[in-house]
Amino acid sequence: MARRNFQNNVATGRLTLPVVILISALFWIATTILFPTPTPDPAGTYPLWLTTNLPIVLPKWSSQIICYLLYGIIGYMLIELNNKYAIIRTRATVQTSLYFMLIAACPFIHQIFSGSLISLGLLISLFFLFKSYQSRTSNSDLFHSFSFISLSSFFLPQVLFLTPVWLIGAIRFHPLTIRNLSTSLVGILFPYWFLFGYAFFVGEPELFYQPFIELATFTPIKYSLYFSWEELATYGYMVILFLAAFVHRLINGHRNNIRTSAFLDFLIIVSFALLILTLLQPELSISLLPVLIMFVSILIGHVFSMTNSKASNLFFIFSLVFLLLLFAFNLWMPF
Repeated sequence: MARRNFQNNVATGRLTLPVVILISALFWIATTILFPTPTPDPAGTYPLWLTTNLPIVLPKWSSQIICYLLYGIIGYMLIELNNKYAIIRTRATVQTSLYFMLIAACPFIHQIFSGSLISLGLLISLFFLFKSYQSRTSNSDLFHSFSFISLSSFFLPQVLFLTPVWLIGAIRFHPLTIRNLSTSLVGILFPYWFLFGYAFFVGEPELFYQPFIELATFTPIKYSLYFSWEELATYGYMVILFLAAFVHRLINGHRNNIRTSAFLDFLIIVSFALLILTLLQPELSISLLPVLIMFVSILIGHVFSMTNSKASNLFFIFSLVFLLLLFAFNLWMPF
């Protein structure tokens, strides 16, 4: 029997998640005190988002509490996602622990904004998409999955650019027929049908057509204008974790069953698509960061739970050290 190292003790320990929750709560309290001014949301000028732009209406402290609870719901759903679809072969909570720590290390996303809301929408969509795997009810599952993508696009229209990626996943999980494809398209259009009725009723047609204008509008690619040093450091750290998960998938992919391999491949494709979208539209970097953190947490959580070597243990230790340094850097830079 292989000897358990520090990585395994932390990744599979029962006390890991409670300790992480306490640490992340302390991080949030520190950032609440030190950063009284909310971070501007890049979706803040989008007409549909203005109707629910809570950071403007709510005090920052209440916005942060709601956001903390929202991220807590997402963290719990990540545990349920693994329990239901066995992405990690144990009833692990490491993916949620990593998610909480990564979110806590980024003070500039500790408020209600488009990124936190679309994270929840895409995670629910992911539940239904995974449920469609070789399922007799795949039509219904795909309808719900694509409907939640469409609902998420109400807060950030560029989320619709992920639709082809979801179609790739649908094809991988179940033979895509004309009926399945039609169901997926209806799922995308269904929320916008209600949006059209609402916009017509209130006499504001721009609420309906503005998302399509946003999709066709590409801002100049000026990284220095949209990327702060904190975001740049955070994205660099996320890329390192993503590459580690990708290399692990290439080397040890044969150890997973067919279904788990399909799920991991989809998560890798989505994470890569998010990075590409961020490179092409750097203005969306803050909005897409919570979503990227969510997907990468699952991938790297799988790595830490399923490996047991000196190299993986060292990488795990260095990851924790650099995560603490990242938090300190993000906390110090605004001063």
